[in-house]
Amino acid sequence: RAMSRRLGAASRSSAAKSKRRGPKAPPQPLRNTVVAVSVYSKEARGGDDAPNFKAVVDRVQRLGATYSPIVHKRVAYLLATKEAAAKRTQRIRKALKFKVPIVSLDLLEACETAETTATPEAFLLDVPDAPPVDDTPRPAAAAPVAGPRR
Repeated sequence: RAMSRRLGAASRSSAAKSKRRGPKAPPQPLRNTVVAVSVYSKEARGGDDAPNFKAVVDRVQRLGATYSPIVHKRVAYLLATKEAAAKRTQRIRKALKFKVPIVSLDLLEACETAETTATPEAFLLDVPDAPPVDDTPRPAAAAPVAGPRR
């Protein structure tokens, strides 16, 4: 009888623990992933349909990723808008330098709907080549003329 009381108490305590845990945590498909964000558009400064940088960072963190304000070699990928890729923002240039994949914001939506990590290869953005460098020689700047010392 003493043994049955112990078993009953053990099962009651585990049932009580499961009730205390509360609702199940939302899925985090981007957990353990370091991500940087580059959002650029003229509409972002005043339009409603353009992505807001803060909102994108919040979505990234809600999906479990770690946001990095700097693009470095440990960043898994750079989430960017097409406008940012076209403008070749500083983060886009850094991602190209460190060979970090540049993907569209559609990756976030795919992760939210599928609740699993989407493959970034399906969301790669094309970044236009750098504008051609003008190698015509520029005239040398005139040296400042020193006046008489007093």
